[in-house]
Amino acid sequence: PAAPGTQVPFLSGVFVDIGDEQAIQQNLSTFSGHVKRIARCLREADRDSLVLLDELGAGTDPEEGGALGYAVLEALAARGAFAVVTTHLGRLKDFAYEHRGAENGSMAFDRHSLRPLYRLVVGVPGASHALDIAAGVGMPEDVVARARAVLGTRSRAVEEVVEQVVEARQQAEAERRRSSELVRRAEETERQALAKLNDAQMRGAWMEEEAAQMLDEELRAARQLLEQPLKEFANAPQPWAGKARRLLDALSGLFKGTTLHRRRMAFVGGLRKDDVVYVPQLRRRCTVKKIDRVREMLSVEVGAMRLELPFEEVSWLQPLDER
Repeated sequence: PAAPGTQVPFLSGVFVDIGDEQAIQQNLSTFSGHVKRIARCLREADRDSLVLLDELGAGTDPEEGGALGYAVLEALAARGAFAVVTTHLGRLKDFAYEHRGAENGSMAFDRHSLRPLYRLVVGVPGASHALDIAAGVGMPEDVVARARAVLGTRSRAVEEVVEQVVEARQQAEAERRRSSELVRRAEETERQALAKLNDAQMRGAWMEEEAAQMLDEELRAARQLLEQPLKEFANAPQPWAGKARRLLDALSGLFKGTTLHRRRMAFVGGLRKDDVVYVPQLRRRCTVKKIDRVREMLSVEVGAMRLELPFEEVSWLQPLDER
């Protein structure tokens, strides 16, 4: 009957008037039995108590029973006690509209099938449906019709208004449930779309890195292919040696002007000891142990060995198939 997370306060006492305690030996009628127990509730209950009263005001004249029940509710409200009270008396249903801290409630009922729906409707007083139930269980039609006439148009109008309010609340609740389901589906669709977008963005980023890594390897291979013969020409007689050195300087300038080189320098600039870099010529990730920014050299750990590598020989990139 309670949802997860529901809390109740610590109660100093629970006082109840439930059932019929008439007794010939004690000379107690039904009404007297109720009054005796309710009187004890009023004597002992305080703001830390829970009071449960079933069919308050029943067992006697409805007008007097309703008046006494109303006074009992006022006394409980004055004490600040928690109370749950059931009644069929219209006078007591008015109490919630006239006192703060009180709330009406009723059990949902299907007027057409004459069956209870076992659902609490908060904020709406319930109709008794006595005449509908009487007709449904075999009371002669003329008797039920006469009872409706005796009841009067005003009482029927009130019952019909209550019934309309209940139906309106039921329709509103059904609409709320449909809206909640639509919102849930929309949120699920949005979640799936975002997941697909994130996946696409991740795949796109991987593909960009893969392309950049392949380009980096191709540039390295091209540089090595060009540098080796140029270094040999640098030892040749003039003017070939000078031309070869100028070509080497130009080649170095070209590579340092690439976007990949700038990204590499930015990456190396943020490195700290024990960071991990990828070494393309070893095709493995290595741990940085020392950074010499003057010489632009890194000392990395490869298994039990340490290697010194120029900044140009390390990368933030790593082939996808090696991740």
